[in-house]
Amino acid sequence: MHNNVGSSTRVNKTKRVKKQKTDREDPQLLLRLLRENNFPQIWIPSPENRDLRQLLRHRHRLVQMRTRITNQLEALAMNEGYRWKKKLFSEQGRAQLEKLALAPWASRRRQELLELEREAKKRPHVMRLDDASWRGPACRRP
Repeated sequence: MHNNVGSSTRVNKTKRVKKQKTDREDPQLLLRLLRENNFPQIWIPSPENRDLRQLLRHRHRLVQMRTRITNQLEALAMNEGYRWKKKLFSEQGRAQLEKLALAPWASRRRQELLELEREAKKRPHVMRLDDASWRGPACRRP
């Protein structure tokens, strides 16, 4: 026995145009479509593909977290009147950011954000956005 998963919208397109209830006729229509080899199947990803997609979503979330952290660090610097842009992400810029005299809560926030960023840097698959080696052909539909 073989199970087929079909697209109900495509099955409905093969039906008559009338807007009537056809519960009794639906099984005959499905059987006819199967016999004629016109059954509109939907694509279901394999378990390996689903796993890779899950990994991709996870990586995307980590990258989003890293972006939020760097944006918040940049906002801290801008609130103090510094517009370092890309210099902020260099070692020299980080040293200047750590030396800034901030209010107690802003200082605590800066330290926590810097710690979170250091944790993110320990994950190379989050840092390397231009590297496509983590992707594979299994991430694409056939």
